[in-house]
Amino acid sequence: MMVLKKIGFLCVWLIVAGATLGVLLGFGGGFSPVLDAIGFFRIHFAVLAITGSALAFMLDRHRAMWIGFAAAAVAALSLGPVWRSVERSSVEFAETRSVTVMTANIFGRNNPSLHLTASVLMAVDADILAVIEAPPDWSEQGAVLAHHYPFSTVQAKARNGTILFSKFPLERVETAFASPDTPAFATAFAKIGQGVGLGISAVHLSWPVVVRDAQRKQVTILGSLLPAGARSTVLMGDFNAAPWSTAMRQVEMRTGLSMIGGFRRTWRGGYPNLLHFAATGSLYGNEIPSLLGHHIDHVLVSPDIGIDAIETFPLPGSDHHAVWSRINVPVRPTGPLLAGG
Repeated sequence: MMVLKKIGFLCVWLIVAGATLGVLLGFGGGFSPVLDAIGFFRIHFAVLAITGSALAFMLDRHRAMWIGFAAAAVAALSLGPVWRSVERSSVEFAETRSVTVMTANIFGRNNPSLHLTASVLMAVDADILAVIEAPPDWSEQGAVLAHHYPFSTVQAKARNGTILFSKFPLERVETAFASPDTPAFATAFAKIGQGVGLGISAVHLSWPVVVRDAQRKQVTILGSLLPAGARSTVLMGDFNAAPWSTAMRQVEMRTGLSMIGGFRRTWRGGYPNLLHFAATGSLYGNEIPSLLGHHIDHVLVSPDIGIDAIETFPLPGSDHHAVWSRINVPVRPTGPLLAGG
């Protein structure tokens, strides 16, 4: 019995110490992309720390209990944009126009249900849609979404993994494939009416630890990918980074845009699982629990844009959820501001 009790004490300490170390290492994202990637799991470590604390309480190990609670509290308080309010008003004294935007990583290379994915995207019917990881045939003028949306960044006979589809006319269109220094992106200036334009950029950043420093280099040029001269701007896509990460703080700083608040699980894949591989031959197991998912697909907006709502929904065949948002774009000043000239 004493041996089992000692083993229990050791396991509790290992859980609490491991969770605490994971939380602390995640704050080193500014020094290393590997540490920033560890920080993506901050919520996971918080759950682990709470679990360890509960076990420590049951085993009457108060020091371990308080260390675990402290680690969980630090993790929770450092989630940054997660605690922001979703809704916000547009710039004061401005008349606005409601526009719906959506970003969807359809996982085109391995999605067996692309026809169903296209049907879902058309049913949602966002005003402006960013498709990430689009397969080559979605870049043809005859593609289904190209028929549904009168304007797009699709270029004839060009392969484009990141595409903007729009109900509004698009100008100043630019697209590029991913490289170690440049993310896959599509950017344009949407004419939403009343002489007002909305800058739209869609991006797909690399994972931070797949190619050395690729994500960090890509983040440094994001500001230059926004449409020049646009007063109101939306940047959306798959950033492969958590809201509280150093990478996303750099994105906000370099673009002058801000993430829409709240936590949403947008990646619902499975982690590598050797046991599942031994049993089935597939390295990735079942979908991970919702609480332990990752929020890596984001919508960022300029300070003048108001936000009404944001939602996510699953995409057939993809390991991502689409992110949809209704925003309010200032059209012209009214009231005292207009009277003042």
